[in-house]
Amino acid sequence: MIDVRSAAEFESTHIRGSYNVPLPLLSEHTDELAARLGSRVVLVCQSGARAEQARQRLGGAGIGTAYVLTGGVPGFAAAGGDVVKGKDRWDLERQVRLVAGSLVVLGLAGGVSFPRRSGCLPGRSARA
Repeated sequence: MIDVRSAAEFESTHIRGSYNVPLPLLSEHTDELAARLGSRVVLVCQSGARAEQARQRLGGAGIGTAYVLTGGVPGFAAAGGDVVKGKDRWDLERQVRLVAGSLVVLGLAGGVSFPRRSGCLPGRSARA
């Protein structure tokens, strides 16, 4: 079983016995992985979208017996499957969104706290 989620997602919760090969890494080394994988491969991610992309890539490399686990890791856990729970971490996308959102809020707050001055330079009158 190959989990194609990010390392942070895998670390927070994964199916016992699965291997983490994030989708970008799988995409870079598809032919190499296809040569090492057995005849039957089960791919898993959070919702199934990334696992389906991985299945298509592996299919293009000659592995026609790759399957996507329906429901992903959350579905497997909800059905009582054996999962390993680690430390909860935010994946990279959520971290980037937090930083970007914080910068926008700080920019807006800075604009409200420090309103623009009129076109006059300090020490000069408007008639000069």
